Amino acid sequence: MKVKWGIIGLGQMAQCFAAANENVTHSDLLAVASLSKNKLKDFGKRHGIHPKYSFESYSDLMKCEEVDAIYVALTNNLHFEVMMQGIKHKKHILVEKPATLNAHEMMVIHNAMNDSSVLLSEAFAYLHHPVTKHFLDRVQSGSIGRPTGLNTIFGCKIMSDKPNRLKSLFSKEVRHFAPRLGGGCILDLGCYLTSISAILARIACEEDALVPEFQKSTLHYGAKKVEVDAYGELSFNNVFSTCMRASFITDLGQNTTITGTEGEITIENTWSCDQGGFFQNGDFQSVENLIYDNPYSYQIHNFCDWVTENKRMPQFPSHTVDDTLFNMQILDAWKSR
Repeated sequence: MKVKWGIIGLGQMAQCFAAANENVTHSDLLAVASLSKNKLKDFGKRHGIHPKYSFESYSDLMKCEEVDAIYVALTNNLHFEVMMQGIKHKKHILVEKPATLNAHEMMVIHNAMNDSSVLLSEAFAYLHHPVTKHFLDRVQSGSIGRPTGLNTIFGCKIMSDKPNRLKSLFSKEVRHFAPRLGGGCILDLGCYLTSISAILARIACEEDALVPEFQKSTLHYGAKKVEVDAYGELSFNNVFSTCMRASFITDLGQNTTITGTEGEITIENTWSCDQGGFFQNGDFQSVENLIYDNPYSYQIHNFCDWVTENKRMPQFPSHTVDDTLFNMQILDAWKSR
């Protein structure tokens, strides 16, 4: 069985999705929707979309019975409304991060999902990559003892002229600095940092309910009143702590170090997963037999597996709806500091 996809929103991430989808044998990009006729025409021509499946209305795509799943690649402020429509029309949903603007919106989605049979997953592609699974397996197995801390960063200087792979994803999009569109580095980049923090904190705290608390934070705002640089120190149950920084003004890179009572793991380029492995106590641990060259293909592959296997929630380490709500609550707390 092939899962038939419809993409809603035809920006940069839609192009990434379409390119990654070409390598996944049980996935079929069938339909697209955009309010821009030019984008529909150009995207359709580039990716072989039949004109009858190019929709000028998001709701018309939702009504297409041949579409099994939707990929929501719109600006952050539109995610909530489109997800609610997707749930109503019983479409499986892969939504770009952040899933919503705030925890209140995510709680409404959470409640709507209680009576739904659809699968919903927030698109943290790095959580689908074998490198991520391998280093999390190492942590879970106790190979660095009990995890006690995390230092993690994600930042690129958007206005820099220096060639930068991260910059290419962001530099042309004004949404990053527009408050009404859900701009700011916390929602856009910080969500990665809080997502991995919560996963590791659950491992460290075992069965205890997580209680996150910011010990310190520093936010710098741009001219449009959205944060362009954010630092935070976050504690979970006084057992596990995170130091994290997200930035639109500094090329921080995207490295992560997990500290345990008996060692540490360092992951370079954590979010793009392009190093083929990670370091444990200074020794490189290579992950073999990688079948895709990017995390987006793994994400599509896994999502399609879940749909065909009738899973009703994402599988670890990907976020469940509960996990996404928890992550949004942390992000709200960081933004309000």
